[in-house]
Amino acid sequence: MTMQEQSRYETRSGRVVKVQENGGIVFDHVNGYITPEMVPDAEEFFEARKDDELGRWRWPEDRKFVVYGRDDGGARVVDETTGDNWFYRREDAVHVGDPYFAASAFWEAHPVEPKPTAAEIVELLRAWSDDPRPTRERLILGHAANTIEDLRRGRR
Repeated sequence: MTMQEQSRYETRSGRVVKVQENGGIVFDHVNGYITPEMVPDAEEFFEARKDDELGRWRWPEDRKFVVYGRDDGGARVVDETTGDNWFYRREDAVHVGDPYFAASAFWEAHPVEPKPTAAEIVELLRAWSDDPRPTRERLILGHAANTIEDLRRGRR
């Protein structure tokens, strides 16, 4: 769930920020103004909202490091205070230093969902195509299952 879809955000201090249906924002125990004690919570909330909007993840251990996940499983780590950046892949040899630790924490927080095996895909296609009422779609699914099995067995 993106932050835009949430109606409640809990800050590191434990205070709660609520987003109302009309877009209004309510900070815990605030009577019309933000007290000096609430300013860090407000800053954190708006920073988190911007991170979500930009598709980045902020390392909780050292918040100056933001991580951008990539479709290929890699991670671009940016030090916001200097603009320095690093790129790592999950399968890279172990590195040291905060940027790599930020990338590792990102991967831990965003595990890779296992991809189905060819056998699982064939099984799913067969289940979808085995309906007693043949339709064009079901015939196509059955053909796809046969094609995948043939490719796996080296028959095509």
